Amino acid sequence: MRPARSTLAMAAALAALTFVSCGRTTGPKPVSVTRALAVGETIGRVERASAGTPELSVRTLLSVTCRSGRLIVRTNVDAITATGDCAAPIPQSTLDQMLGLPAVVTYTGDRLVIESAATGVKLELPAGNATLGAIHGAP
Repeated sequence: MRPARSTLAMAAALAALTFVSCGRTTGPKPVSVTRALAVGETIGRVERASAGTPELSVRTLLSVTCRSGRLIVRTNVDAITATGDCAAPIPQSTLDQMLGLPAVVTYTGDRLVIESAATGVKLELPAGNATLGAIHGAP
């Protein structure tokens, strides 16, 4: 027969192991990657790889919002955040012609220029200190 003290200690150890294994994950946390956009940088274009095969970097425009001096442009791959003048509303009729379609985004240093590759519609918004961040671990 075991002493009550060792049985109690074993039960406490099993309870602790159960809590740790069920309540926590041991894998690494996803790292948010954000970098500054360079003046003149463009995302969302189609380039040719060295073998001549097209290397697609298509971005589908999902949303464009400006609130409290913060401009956010989201694509299916990344999000661009910048300081912006939110005094003038973004024309919904222009967004309707761009959302859900491939887009090219260029940062000029003081503006974000968003152009729909499908319709040719262009939207220029005041933007400074633009940064680019991946969504859901995309490059």
